[in-house]
Amino acid sequence: MVFTGCLTWWKSRHWIRPPSDLGIIGRYVLTPAVFAALAQTPPGTGGEIQLTDGLKRLLADQPIYAVETTGVRYNTGHPLGWLKAQFSFALKHPEYGPVLRKYIKTIWPQIDS
Repeated sequence: MVFTGCLTWWKSRHWIRPPSDLGIIGRYVLTPAVFAALAQTPPGTGGEIQLTDGLKRLLADQPIYAVETTGVRYNTGHPLGWLKAQFSFALKHPEYGPVLRKYIKTIWPQIDS
């Protein structure tokens, strides 16, 4: 997938309908060219140089590629998202999964009440 201009949607402070249902999870593999782009990027929010602003500048000179992945994304920056991730992975673990399932079954009546 090649981005040609979608970066302008990343920094919007308004509730708008984005051009797709894709999101960025904060993992990048960048070429050294990003450093020159960041050097030309003025400070943004909080007086800091924002990576997304640098990427937008870089996009004017070269394509930026993305990989679309499938699967579940957990918002581990939020306590409930972190708990969901922990439970999901623990239940799949060969040692802890069976023990956790057994424990959940013992407390299940308490959950329903």
